[in-house]
This record gives sequence, C-alpha cells and structure tokens, in this order.
Amino acid sequence: MLTNREIFTETFPTWANLLPSETSKQFVFGNWKMNKTLAEAQAFFKNFISCERLSNPKIVTGIIPPFTILSACQQIIKNSPCLLGAQTVHEADSGAFTGEISAPMLKDIGVDFVLIGHSERRHVFHEQNEALAEKLLASIRNHIVPVLCIGETLEEQESGATQDILLEQLTVGLSLLPEKAPFILAYEPVWAIGTGKVANPDLVQETHAFCRNTVKNLASKDTADRTPILYGGSVKADNAHALTLCPDVNGLLVGGASLSPESFLAIIQQVAIS
Repeated sequence: MLTNREIFTETFPTWANLLPSETSKQFVFGNWKMNKTLAEAQAFFKNFISCERLSNPKIVTGIIPPFTILSACQQIIKNSPCLLGAQTVHEADSGAFTGEISAPMLKDIGVDFVLIGHSERRHVFHEQNEALAEKLLASIRNHIVPVLCIGETLEEQESGATQDILLEQLTVGLSLLPEKAPFILAYEPVWAIGTGKVANPDLVQETHAFCRNTVKNLASKDTADRTPILYGGSVKADNAHALTLCPDVNGLLVGGASLSPESFLAIIQQVAIS
C-alpha cells in the first residue's frame, strides 16, 4: 500500500490513489499562517510527528508553515506520515517577481500541496479568480497538489448570494486545469475564519454538496466523486467530529487550533472517530 507521501508524489498527476472512490480518507491540514519561528516549529514537532494518530491510514495529515521554515520543516517530517504544504505560490515558474515564490522552488524543497486563494489572500492581498486559475495550473505543472480555497463573506451570505459566489470562484478557478488533474477544495466561509463562528453542519453539508455538484458539471462525475472537499473556519476539537460526519466533508482546514500540537492532535482524534 502506498504511503500518503507516495500518493502525493509517485502517482501524480492522476487520480489513481489521491482519493480512491472506494475509500473514505479524511484530510486534516493545519495552516500556521504568519506564525512560528524555526525554534517554535521544532518544539511543535518534537512529540507531534511520533504520535500514533498520524499513522491512521484513513487520515491524511498536513502542516502548512510559513515560507521561512518550509525547508527545515521538510527535513523534520520527511520520514513521517505528515505532508508539507505551502500557503501560496506565484503563477510563473521564474522571473522578475521580487518577493514571490514559484512552484518549482516549492517542489525543490519537498512541498506536497499548496493553498491557493485562501480567504486572506483574496481579501487582504486582493487576489482575483483569474490569477488563482493560473496558480492552480502552475501547481499541477510542477506536480504539487493545489488546494483551491473558496468562500463567501457575511454580507454575501446574508444576501443569499453564497452559491453564486462559489459558482464563479469554481468556474474561473478550475478553468485552466487539465482533464483529470487532481485537486482539493476547501470551503471557508469568510465570516467563520478566526471569528469563533462556525457554520452549522447542515449548512456545511448543503454547501459542500453544491460544490461537488458544480465540479460534476464543470468536469465529470468521476472527478466530483474523487475530489476531497475540506471545511475551514474556526475548526476546533469540539466541532470537528460533527463537521466530518457530513457526507460531503472529506476533512478540515484548521487555522489557529493547529498552532498547538495538543489541540491539533485533539482535532485529528475527533476526525478519526467520525
């Protein structure tokens, strides 16, 4: 049986083993955002990477550190089941783009997957759907699994525009992907990120089902069935179980609660019993 890391590398870019339809893998990714020095990361991993919970074959765990410690984190976790993610990527493979990081650079240091279009990238740095589509293509081109983040603001949600917003984000964001190229979706309602507000499981399931049906219409039923759709937004141990019981929720994108190994492992434990 392939390990999680082999699934993300040796079989790429086919769907063969990323999320086989006959299995029920759950993905738990921890996004550290602009947090942790190298010393803090080393302290986090000291007991984390040896924890038995990471060896559960039904759960794919990943950590997404800031760029400055990506390479060091890769050296720490390279012999563990934990995958390595990056927080964003530039759409060009090289060039005069001061301060940017390219997909070949990420691949060179062992990055397995990359977030694209996280809410903070969209709303703080004004990244647009068209540019995000180019980033997805750059990731695929360099054998890195893209995680396309989508979601609506509170104003959009209250006006009943959620599905219209998600439809546009998915239609444009996935428009350049080659046929059968694997990707992951992460639904993050903007109003739930870092606010303590969590979408109730019924709403999450309804929204995830809409996203899966949209992927079916944009690509194929096979692609829709195989695409992992994660939920993100104030995820904690006390809501992780209920969220991952939803049929169309294939895992969680965790923010603040992933900064502590204890709280992150508690979430993984709740997912394991779902």
